[in-house]
Amino acid sequence: VFDFSGTEFIDSSGLGFLIRSHRLVGQRPGAKLTLANLADNVLNVIRVSRLDGLLLAGQDGGEERKGDGR
Repeated sequence: VFDFSGTEFIDSSGLGFLIRSHRLVGQRPGAKLTLANLADNVLNVIRVSRLDGLLLAGQDGGEERKGDGR
């Protein structure tokens, strides 16, 4: 689980790290990469980059978004 509490920005380096992490985790049977507490602007960057299908697949909305509406 990557906890994004306090993270308000992500750039291409951060996205690249998440993609590499997703690939590594995917090599382990039964393992799952989870992104938690994403601020709206970080979630928007993931969506605009069209990586939501890869990085957010199978997650419920409660895990990917902050509870305070950010």
